[in-house]
Amino acid sequence: MSRRFSLAIGSVALVAGLVAVLVALAGGPGSSPAAPSGARDASELLACRFARNDTAAFAFESSATLDGGSEGDHLRGVLSWVVVDEATAERPALLRASLSSVVVEQALSEERARADELEDGPFYLRVDARCRFTELGFSPRWSGASTTS
Repeated sequence: MSRRFSLAIGSVALVAGLVAVLVALAGGPGSSPAAPSGARDASELLACRFARNDTAAFAFESSATLDGGSEGDHLRGVLSWVVVDEATAERPALLRASLSSVVVEQALSEERARADELEDGPFYLRVDARCRFTELGFSPRWSGASTTS
């Protein structure tokens, strides 16, 4: 797996994790409503519930610079998902996710990434009731070698 691909997936996972937390805290689609402060302990306030075929899309942006410099690497786009399977007692919910409208600007990274590589196809996330990603998966037809140039 290339460093470029690892960085891209890491950015996506971070963005998706933040989105799941924000959805849960805001009481948005696919989340349980938050209880008034003090009514539950903190572990019960953060809860995600997804219903089959629920969809959501979120704009994201990530930047990295060295020592506060003005030049850096920037990644932005839209993360979309649809719920494939609801959570059960035995396994977390399964979401099919994809990226679109991706823009990659690189001033630091030696390995170059292309936006179309990141939009190549869907990937899958398992998200538990506490909004944690427990698994990340790709189609068996997909190859990490496709991101190396």
